[in-house]
Amino acid sequence: MHRDFQRPARTGLTALVPAYNEAGHIRATIRSLQRQTAPPEEIVVIDDCSTGMASRLDAVRDRIRFVQGSILDPAALDEAMAGAEVVFHEAAIPSVARSVAEPRASNEANASGTIEVMLAADRHRVRRVLLAGSSSVYGVPPSLPCREDMPTAPTSPYGVSKAAAD
Repeated sequence: MHRDFQRPARTGLTALVPAYNEAGHIRATIRSLQRQTAPPEEIVVIDDCSTGMASRLDAVRDRIRFVQGSILDPAALDEAMAGAEVVFHEAAIPSVARSVAEPRASNEANASGTIEVMLAADRHRVRRVLLAGSSSVYGVPPSLPCREDMPTAPTSPYGVSKAAAD
C-alpha cells in the first residue's frame, strides 16, 4: 500500500515463524540474519504454539524476543510488529492431511492469518513483508521442479488456502 509519510529510521525486524518449524530452520535463519553486514537490532518470533512447543525455541531464546500469540490476534501482531521494518511471514498450518480433516482451521491460519499479518504490517508501516509460499498451490504439477509461472491448481484445502494467501 502506498502512502506519503516520513518513514522513521529503524533497523528492526519481525520474523513470524511457527515454533514447530524451529528445529533447524529458525536457528539457521537467525544465524544468517545476525551475520549480515547490518544485522537487525531485534528479531521477534510470534507463535501460538498450537502445533509445537515453545521449548523448541530454547536454543535461540537469548537471541530473540518471543511473543506467544496467534497471527489471528491483532493485539499480538501489534506487539510483535511494533518498530519492525521487515516481516518474514512463515506462519501456517502446513499439513495437507490436517487441512482435509479441518479445512476451516487451515483456512483461518493460512489465508485469514495472512490478511491479519498484512493489516498489521500496514498499521506499523512495515517496509516489506516476505511470505513463505508452498508448492501445494500447484497441485500435481506437470513437471518438477515447480516454477512460479506454472498455473495454480491446488488439490487440497491447504493448497487453496496458500493460493489465497499468495
